[in-house]
Amino acid sequence: MHERRRMRGAVAIEFALIFAVFVALFYAVVSYGFVFAVVQGFTYAAEDSLRAAIATDCTQLTTAECKTRITGVIRDQVADSLGWMPERIREKALGESGENVLVDCDTNYLCDVSIQYANTAQDPLVPTIELPVVGAVPKLPALLVGRARLRI
Repeated sequence: MHERRRMRGAVAIEFALIFAVFVALFYAVVSYGFVFAVVQGFTYAAEDSLRAAIATDCTQLTTAECKTRITGVIRDQVADSLGWMPERIREKALGESGENVLVDCDTNYLCDVSIQYANTAQDPLVPTIELPVVGAVPKLPALLVGRARLRI
């Protein structure tokens, strides 16, 4: 009788240990998946904004005026493309009026668009948890970036 009671206790302890590992693993998969989705969303928004900029009519404009118009189109399209993201993330990536979206067009209209989520340590996308042997999960770089480049 005592042997059976001891076995039940051992099973409960084993279950608790294995359950903790599986919960931690599940949390890591979900949190990293969310972060990858955000970065992929940034990249898609950058690509989509460059496709929208191709249709920009710059006839009868100076180079500086054309670059200003292209930058406006790109920032507007990025804001539209990131509409599915949580507001907190979208606002940090865009800024108040899209000024955080980095647009760099050279004289040949090779444009580079960069969307960033900076300082992930102070303002994480998902809460981190401390695991005994592993440490903080998820471990993220300080800067998450989605980037695209296209000649317009």
